[in-house]
Amino acid sequence: MPTFVMVDLETMGNGTDAAICSIGAVKFDPDTDSSTDAEFYAHINLQSSQNNGGRIDAATVLWWMAQSAQATAAITRQDDAVHIHDALIRFATFYQGSDGIWAAPAVFDVPILESAFKRMSTGAPWNFRQVHCWSTVRRLLNIPKAPNAEAHHALADARAQVVAFRQGWHMLKKASHLLSP
Repeated sequence: MPTFVMVDLETMGNGTDAAICSIGAVKFDPDTDSSTDAEFYAHINLQSSQNNGGRIDAATVLWWMAQSAQATAAITRQDDAVHIHDALIRFATFYQGSDGIWAAPAVFDVPILESAFKRMSTGAPWNFRQVHCWSTVRRLLNIPKAPNAEAHHALADARAQVVAFRQGWHMLKKASHLLSP
């Protein structure tokens, strides 16, 4: 049975060199219920992210300023913020043993993580064949986004994506006999 990691980032930009504010991820087997899931969350010290080469984009900062107090508090508080290097090392350890990384969309979260790992002089713990886009699959299967009471919180977003993923996974397994030659 596969074990995947669904990842979500909160950032201060939208390029591959964006400063990362937080990383949320869920390691899961899509054939089991959420009781077997493992979770990862790192609230990152923004200054350390910027010092590591992460860029802060004014348009993104303005976007964050228009979000809920709950969402902005999740990225601005400093009491539990960790250095970007510590967060990336912990995330690489969390990822070990996984069969692939999923993101919604993969063209946003994964390249930003890969760029941060590269700036730290280490490679990402996955290869390009292990990168998958949940947004694409969700749209193809016409699966709505799962409810999420904490929008723009990296771990809450990753959890919601896994809920919807499991629905899609079971739809595909049910229809797999139609896809076989």
